[in-house]
Amino acid sequence: SETYTVTIDRGALLKRISATTPNGTYKAGDTINGYLEFRKTVTLPAGAKVKLNVESGNEVTITNSVTKPETFNFEYTVKEGDLVDDLDVTGLSFDYVTLDGISVPVDLPESNLATNKDIKILTGNPKATNVSITGQDENAELTVTFDRDVSKGSGTITLTQDSDTFRVPTVLTVAEY
Repeated sequence: SETYTVTIDRGALLKRISATTPNGTYKAGDTINGYLEFRKTVTLPAGAKVKLNVESGNEVTITNSVTKPETFNFEYTVKEGDLVDDLDVTGLSFDYVTLDGISVPVDLPESNLATNKDIKILTGNPKATNVSITGQDENAELTVTFDRDVSKGSGTITLTQDSDTFRVPTVLTVAEY
């Protein structure tokens, strides 16, 4: 009688999802270059996509890597209206990949984009997150905190409330008040 040893490979096939784009905050028109890294050389189904946690067009097509057969790339261009604190892959458009001619199930890895990178998407106009007035009379000071860095450059900064019925001037003297 012969003895056969069978090795069962039960490790996650999709090892990690990350990006070559540096950590940071990105605006409309910026490009995020991400990738899926498998433990072995696999074939993805035609039209494979990743799903991102953004509002507009959250499915992005995956392409093969030219340099590594285990790596597949995706490119996301930030669109106006997208707003997310930590960009992440929330799903795949496929459940199986082909490995050595066999269809093998694939799941999102624990090592996902948000785990590996700190990529924030911030589009649109800055929004006030806190407004306070300190002091009294001519020593009163209005402090406005925004959801991002803002700079005046030249011109006038105008603060408006969401409603058209109330406007806050940026400079107010005692006589104007």
